[in-house]
Amino acid sequence: MKFKKEFLISGVSILGLIFFFLFNNKINHLNEVSIVGFLLVLFIFYFSDKLFNFNFETIHYLLIIYVATSGFLLSCFMFIFKYMDKVLHFTGGVILALIIFHISKKLKIQKKAFFTFIVCLMIILIYEIIEYLMGYFSITQMQGVFVYLNGEYKMILSPLRDTLADIFLGIFGGLIYLFGKFKSTVL
Repeated sequence: MKFKKEFLISGVSILGLIFFFLFNNKINHLNEVSIVGFLLVLFIFYFSDKLFNFNFETIHYLLIIYVATSGFLLSCFMFIFKYMDKVLHFTGGVILALIIFHISKKLKIQKKAFFTFIVCLMIILIYEIIEYLMGYFSITQMQGVFVYLNGEYKMILSPLRDTLADIFLGIFGGLIYLFGKFKSTVL
């Protein structure tokens, strides 16, 4: 049976909703922003695939599900595992580069690596601006690294340092993918 992207996205969306409703009152920081962000990432990816005919493969969908799940539904664990955010920004950079490189091939862009790097950089910067705006308008605090100790939150990395580290790790992850891709085409 051929892989059906619709079934995968629908199934994962339903599982995400079930997870949200089961654990909404039990896990701190699992809120409406979490489920809306989770669903938006999945549906934007799916509809951009259909609208622009990118023909994303199963691996692309699985990686987007990883990003949406770990970045939104499991973001509450960032207060327990202090380096989870940094791992997600690095792996997010790798995944973003992989997807943008795929798009550059579909669009028949000549300088695929340069295009991938610039688009990744723009998306990483836009994401950090969104993090800032969400904190500024008190939607949710996404800047800084906090740990939950003895019933209170303690900042262990300031918002500025967190933002710079996130940008660096995202870019570094993207470059790692591109260097691996370039090396494999040269050899």
